[in-house]
Amino acid sequence: QSIANVMLLPIKKGAASSSIPSKLPAYMFSKKPVIASVDFDCDTANIINQSKSGWVTLPGDVERLSNAMKLVSRKTKKELHDRGENGYNYAIKHLSKKNNLKKLVNFILE
Repeated sequence: QSIANVMLLPIKKGAASSSIPSKLPAYMFSKKPVIASVDFDCDTANIINQSKSGWVTLPGDVERLSNAMKLVSRKTKKELHDRGENGYNYAIKHLSKKNNLKKLVNFILE
């Protein structure tokens, strides 16, 4: 298998703790699984883990990143497709303008 259809999201240690990188929703909308190199306790890692859309490694840990890439290379096309679909479905529900604009307006009005 090839990991050519997997998106890589490398973020410096601590940089994803205050916000979600704009690349994450874009990657999820692409229907491709994500390997994110981010702190385990940040929102980005939580989104990837909750949505089952990819794999999370620690920033700067070359060995874990290499192992994640090897793991992904052994996944079937179906599993990679399913992870990509999981990310897309999560992004539509939780990160899209269409579904979240109403929530934001209602929050402001309350």
